[in-house]
Amino acid sequence: MITGFVKEMQPLILDKDLKKSTADAEVRGVARGLTLAVLSQVQDSSKKRLIVSFILDSGLNAKSGNLFSLSEANLLELSSGGLTSRGPC
Repeated sequence: MITGFVKEMQPLILDKDLKKSTADAEVRGVARGLTLAVLSQVQDSSKKRLIVSFILDSGLNAKSGNLFSLSEANLLELSSGGLTSRGPC
């Protein structure tokens, strides 16, 4: 599941310039939807942590205000894993 997520996100990041997209760009909605979908399907907190780490390591939430919000994702169990210290999701 995580590998499939990364494979779907890769062209959005590299080919569709996700990081440079405007706030209302369709590519952002697609990326956010994919991310929320995979996070809702994964129950294991270590696997959720990998997904969030991918988002952070890819620089998708490095901008001021973040590239897209994960406010609807249930990430409470990840707060003890140190991800919250790297910035908000």
